[in-house]
Amino acid sequence: MSADYIQPILDPEDPEGPRVQAVLPGRLISYYYKFHPVNYENLRAAKFVLEHPKRLFAGIRAFNEGGWCFTGRPETWHIREDVTAPFPANLVFAVYLNSRCFVYEC
Repeated sequence: MSADYIQPILDPEDPEGPRVQAVLPGRLISYYYKFHPVNYENLRAAKFVLEHPKRLFAGIRAFNEGGWCFTGRPETWHIREDVTAPFPANLVFAVYLNSRCFVYEC
């Protein structure tokens, strides 16, 4: 199993304060690598959005308290395995974190 990846991000509860750490779980990285290669390649886009968010949304999980959605527009993304394209102007890329800042989807 791969190791967890740690990414410094804006603190969703205090965006003007010091950065906090988001965790991209190693099991999610492995799952994407084995079963969803396009999602695996788009982890680069997720990293970009976590580093340069345009909007933050709170309370996104209906059955669990907390959670955030970081959105932004990376320059490129993978649309198929080994195929990159400019990110569409009419879309946003979303990265979902639970209340403990663990990424669970992007």
